[in-house]
Amino acid sequence: MNFKKLIWLTSILITAFLIFVFVWFFRYRYYLLVSVEKIPEMELTSIDGYTDKMFYFNDEKVKFYLRSEDDSSRAVITKIVSPYTYYPVDTFHFERTEQVISPDQPEKGCNWNLTHEIMLDRSYTPGYYNVLLSNTKDTFHLTITVGDIDNKNEFIVLAPLATFMAYNPWGGKSLYHNYTDSSNVYYVSSQRPNTGVQYFRDRYNHIDVNVCANVYNWFKAEHNANVLPDYFLEQNPEKFLNCKFIVMSYHCEYFSDVMYDNIEEMVFEKNIPMISLGANQIYWKVKWNDDYTIMECRKDLTLFDSGFFDMGGMWRHNLRSESDLLGVRYTGKGLHTFAPYKIVNSSHWLYSGLNVNDGDLFGMKGINDFPVCGDETDKVPFWMSHKTEVIAKGVNTSIADTVKVFKEGDPEWDGDGGGEIVLRKIGDNAVLSTGSIYSGSGLGNDKVFTGIINNFLKEYLK
Repeated sequence: MNFKKLIWLTSILITAFLIFVFVWFFRYRYYLLVSVEKIPEMELTSIDGYTDKMFYFNDEKVKFYLRSEDDSSRAVITKIVSPYTYYPVDTFHFERTEQVISPDQPEKGCNWNLTHEIMLDRSYTPGYYNVLLSNTKDTFHLTITVGDIDNKNEFIVLAPLATFMAYNPWGGKSLYHNYTDSSNVYYVSSQRPNTGVQYFRDRYNHIDVNVCANVYNWFKAEHNANVLPDYFLEQNPEKFLNCKFIVMSYHCEYFSDVMYDNIEEMVFEKNIPMISLGANQIYWKVKWNDDYTIMECRKDLTLFDSGFFDMGGMWRHNLRSESDLLGVRYTGKGLHTFAPYKIVNSSHWLYSGLNVNDGDLFGMKGINDFPVCGDETDKVPFWMSHKTEVIAKGVNTSIADTVKVFKEGDPEWDGDGGGEIVLRKIGDNAVLSTGSIYSGSGLGNDKVFTGIINNFLKEYLK
């Protein structure tokens, strides 16, 4: 090796080392979202609880692990049948129940004593259920998702249950907060009460289960869809063998390598069309434990415990950007803003029969009175511009410190943070991405948005 080549190789190695040191030093500031800020959802109430799983088929037993400081408490099982409408299905009572609470439960699970069991049957139709716990002092809500054991799974809607786990701050720790100490949170457990889910129209929270339910209920009514949890892509891939169409619903943010492999295989190799009806999907890389109750996520780019040189972080850090599959990817612009979409290509076939023009706005109001483009938004990166067709873009402002809602005529709403509705063609197959977490609130409620979805289904659902 001559001297010039040696100098060149040495400079490359030094540059790579400096980049590594820079990323490592700034990983807490740039990548890590955990903070020691205390939020109300971390506070314990006099009643709470959880179930042994997040998802059940309607022939399985549900085990309840409940805690109450009252002598008599009640649990009402309700189904979300329409936006913010809960239909009672069953009721049971339970006595004062003490359970052990310890600091490691957010990461390892509560391991509480069993309180009650119910056996699901076919009367539990598929969808999202809210269990309302109450005593004389407090109320508490917990969510279970039920799939149809008899469904052939030809049309599948993925429920973002890994995301429900990630945002849950009960006990002082989530993948976003750590009130217990200043260390990173690498593990979260589903075996604990979940205080990170929104159930009511007037209480904004990042995880609105009613938007998830609205998406599933519409596809169930129109196409006999079944609902399956996102992590089934790894735990039970055989459930997808008959799939002819798949929807990633709301905010499927946390994906393992097996989950990612399998959904790419469905789209790229098996030519199964897909709608990404949400945003910030396939974002963080995760690992699951054996029974899928504990999820590991290394937001600071450290190595997973289970693998040799298996780096955490976002999928884009692992040179596998979600944009190759979805045509779009998440950026921070538009965070916590809500706005309508603006039509940018009215002649596109996805607008067939909708009688629209360029510049028209749609999605002014979803199920919860917010415009449907918002909360978090996806955009087309420059390297995917020649592989995608943008038909609409949100008029969102770039960012908001708190929740900000569109005001017509205000020049601040310039579209800088707007999510994009994008068609990503892949041979004879395609992916439609709606570019907004809250876009599902427009399904069945906004004529143009629903029309776009219907036109895509007519073209690709065979």
